[in-house]
Amino acid sequence: LLACGPVLASLLLALPTTSHAATPYVIQDLGTLGGKVSSATSISPTGLVVGYATLKGDSLTHAFIYNGLAMNDLGSLGGRNSYAFGVSRSGRAVGATEVDKSGHRHAFMWESGVMTDLGTLGGVNSTALGVNDMGQIVGRSEMAGKPDEHAFLLVNKVMMDLGVLAGSSAPTYSGAAAINNAGQVAGVSSVAGTDRHAFIYNLFKMSDPGRLGGSQAISNGINDRGVTVGYSFLPDGRTFHPFQCDQGVVTDLGTLGGRRASAQAINRLDQIVGFSEVVLDGPIHAFLYSQGKMVDLNTLLPAGSGWELNEASDINEYGAIVGTGVIWGETHAYILRPSIITGVDSPTSQPLTLRALPSVTHGEARFEFGRPLDRTTHLTVFDVSGRVMRGLVADRGVHSLAFDGRDSHGSQLASGVYIVRLDGPEAPQTARMVVVR
Repeated sequence: LLACGPVLASLLLALPTTSHAATPYVIQDLGTLGGKVSSATSISPTGLVVGYATLKGDSLTHAFIYNGLAMNDLGSLGGRNSYAFGVSRSGRAVGATEVDKSGHRHAFMWESGVMTDLGTLGGVNSTALGVNDMGQIVGRSEMAGKPDEHAFLLVNKVMMDLGVLAGSSAPTYSGAAAINNAGQVAGVSSVAGTDRHAFIYNLFKMSDPGRLGGSQAISNGINDRGVTVGYSFLPDGRTFHPFQCDQGVVTDLGTLGGRRASAQAINRLDQIVGFSEVVLDGPIHAFLYSQGKMVDLNTLLPAGSGWELNEASDINEYGAIVGTGVIWGETHAYILRPSIITGVDSPTSQPLTLRALPSVTHGEARFEFGRPLDRTTHLTVFDVSGRVMRGLVADRGVHSLAFDGRDSHGSQLASGVYIVRLDGPEAPQTARMVVVR
């Protein structure tokens, strides 16, 4: 299995019932680019969807972006095929495109109709798999002059090698599958021998979040709280289950009945999607995991829809899900929307949780509160010695507050670690921010 890709390749919403008396979801076929096959890989908070689809004749596959009205072909950079794997709130799409007739592929970024080659870490091939709302991009790239392939983080047009977990044997491998708005990265890395483990990259350090007892694990997704999801083999070496890792605690999410399943993505509300066998060695179906329960998404469809949903690839903060299924004998991308949306803007839909985005910054940042404030609230920025550097006020009803990176005298904060404290109606909340000049 790969860390990201098609099936078997890599608003608060209470979990709906399976009754069709009141269908909890509405499904939409996103179609294709003229061929018979398409796959949706990512959806933004604003409802933009990316993936890949075949052209007429099904001999070529191109990346697409769906803007709510139509599926638009992103083209390629000189080669035949391209694939999109991630999209940001603003519509910046990333993926891989062939760049010549030999099939060599490079990571790309597409924005406002322009596709840009992101290059490699010196090797021949690279692939971009995730992008956050700050424009930071992650993926994997071959290295120069050796068979190694490493995860990369691209910031301000500079591609950085994230390395591998300690103890990795040559040739080394790592791949980054997802990045959140705090700049934390999730993916997979080689370790000793042929084993591969999930990793979390945070504050310039790659760490292993743990496994479900087996020797192999992969992280596919991460949300803005830093909760990661993926799959891990169990001790028998044949069974793999989806997992969630929250603050170092790895939880087995189970399956829909078989022994193989994977979590592909997680949203801000800790809703998780992926795919699972429904019986041992049987069909593979898309699932939604929420509030401690896994449900087959096919049981939530309108009666007679004609769909069999095989994989759920991503879920946004409003509960909209994208993935791949079969409709009338063809494999198509879909978007599944809750028929009733309570909205993340509801004051009770999320706890009051402070985050500094990005957590590592050259100066400017945004303090996000998890939900709209129900009263005017004070924030204080401290250095690590406890000195007050700046006092800020957030108005009632706002979701976040912009911070210009300056102290109370108007001077730029020096490089270092800072603590932000929010004194709200609930217990005080704190977040850490690192300034790098």
